[in-house]
Order: sequence, then C-alpha cells, then structure tokens
Amino acid sequence: NETRECRSLQKRKTNAVITRRQLIQESDRKEAERKQAEMQAEQDALNKRIESVKSSGDTFPKTTEEIKLVEDLIMSAKYEELLKLCEGKKLDFNVKSTRGDNMSLLYRALYHNSRNLNQSRLDRKNMICEFVLNNGGAPVIFTEEGMNCVFFAARTNNKKAFDLLLKNGFDPNRKGPNGKTVLEFLVEQNIKVDPEIMNELKATTKPSLFSMVLESNADGLKKALESQKNLAEINKRDNNGKTLLDHAIKLKPDQNPDPEIVGLLLAAG
Repeated sequence: NETRECRSLQKRKTNAVITRRQLIQESDRKEAERKQAEMQAEQDALNKRIESVKSSGDTFPKTTEEIKLVEDLIMSAKYEELLKLCEGKKLDFNVKSTRGDNMSLLYRALYHNSRNLNQSRLDRKNMICEFVLNNGGAPVIFTEEGMNCVFFAARTNNKKAFDLLLKNGFDPNRKGPNGKTVLEFLVEQNIKVDPEIMNELKATTKPSLFSMVLESNADGLKKALESQKNLAEINKRDNNGKTLLDHAIKLKPDQNPDPEIVGLLLAAG
C-alpha cells in the first residue's frame, strides 16, 4: 500500500509539473502572439501614414505631420520605409523638429546609445545617417546644450557615423554655443571614447588654450602664451563663468592640478 501511495503521489507531482510547464509555455506563446500582433498593427499604421503622404512638388518634409513621420522612421531605424517615403521628392532634412528639442533629423538618427543596440539596428541607423547627409542634412547644427552630431557619434563610439560626418564637411574646430569644440567638450566632461576617434579629433582640431590646460600640455601652453593675442584671452570666462585658471585648478575627478600649468597661467597674469 505504501508503495502504491508513493507512486501515486509521485505521479501527481509529475503531472503538476507538466501542467505548470504547459501553462507557462501557453502563456509565453500568447504573449509572443500579442507582441507580434502589436508590431504588425504598428507597421500597418505606419504604412498607411506613408501611403497618405502626397508629393506636392514642394520641399519634403514640410508639414508638422510629415516631419513627425520622418522623425518616427528615423528613430525606429526604418531605413527601407524612409527610402520609400522620400522617393521622388525634393528633400530638406534641415527642418525644425516637431518635438521642441532643437534636434536636427541627422542628430535624431544618431540619438541612441550604440552600446545598447544590436548590430543590425545600428547598421540601419548608420545607413539613415548616410542617406540624410547625402541629401543635404547639415552636420553642424547644435542643440541648446552645445552638442552636435559629431559629438554624439564620438560619445557613443560610433566610428562609422563619426567618419561619415567628417567626410561630409564637419569642421572639428567649429565651436558650439558652449564655446567649446567637440574635442574640448569631450575632454572637459571626461568622456571616454574610442581611441581611434580621439586620435582623429586630436589630429584635426587646432590646439587651443583650453585644450592645452585640460590635457596638461605645458610646452604648448608656454609657447602659446608668447602671443599677445593669447595673453588677452587667459582671463576670459566661458559659458559657465570659469577662467582657464579655474579649469587648471580643478581638472578631472581623478587628476590633481598640474603645478606647471597653474604656474604658467599665474605668471601670465
């Protein structure tokens, strides 16, 4: 009797485990079907929006709805759909954003953290960047915070997009509303970027007093301060109200002030 009861108990336990596993599998299946249905509904709605756009012979995108549609396609990396939408139209990719954040469409294409994207999606994003650039998208538009497309490509270690931007005319010496070049901004914020990107920026950006201070380039600073023009610049304040000496005293969290840099600035007045 005991043996029969043990077998019966074991059978009930086994059946319970099987039933629970089947319920989980069924729940997973239904969830997958629900997500698939949602994705299909979103794609169908997107296709209807694309089909509803009529070419007026004027520039595209122009209306709020047109710009928003292009932004949605770019943000969701819908490369093929974007090509279909833009086919045969006179394109203007430097229109004002509908989202109130001053981002250009090109910046929108770069607006992601490339470390969190799978390669396929990142490739489509970069193809969109190239398409926008090839159709007049300006790489020099800045956000109110002083960031631009090249800064964002560098910050997210997107070497392909970074190279595309430089190839299409971005001047690394151009300063943003914050008064900094891309290189200066990256160094000031202590942002770690791909060494190849950093080396390319250093090779193409003209050294400034600010970059020399941040990089503790004492020899370069000493030579630069021989110029009367540069001497007149050392006490100017940046957009944050800081002078070069302020930056020299407080460099990076893991860095002590360079006594030679501080001494050169103090001696220069």
